[in-house]
Amino acid sequence: MNLQRDPAPELVIEIDISHGSLDKLPVYAGLGVVEVWRYDGQRLRVYRLEDGPPGEAQASELLGGIDGEALNGLITAGQTLSRGEWLAMIRRIAVSR
Repeated sequence: MNLQRDPAPELVIEIDISHGSLDKLPVYAGLGVVEVWRYDGQRLRVYRLEDGPPGEAQASELLGGIDGEALNGLITAGQTLSRGEWLAMIRRIAVSR
């Protein structure tokens, strides 16, 4: 990755179900990543890396303020709904914001 040519992503998504991840938040912040989502198989947590030390946030600013609980609901629904039903659910949430 060449940060002179290619900017860092705004969002990083980590999925670590088998064991806890190393704390990479300071590394991501140093690269200029704005937000990290971490999913441990049970819960998705949103971390904001701008404006101070990295910390858990109530909502994703990159996704129009959708909160962690709603994101967790989407993950859970995605495991049981058909793809079409799941996409319709996402559209309903997007329209309501």
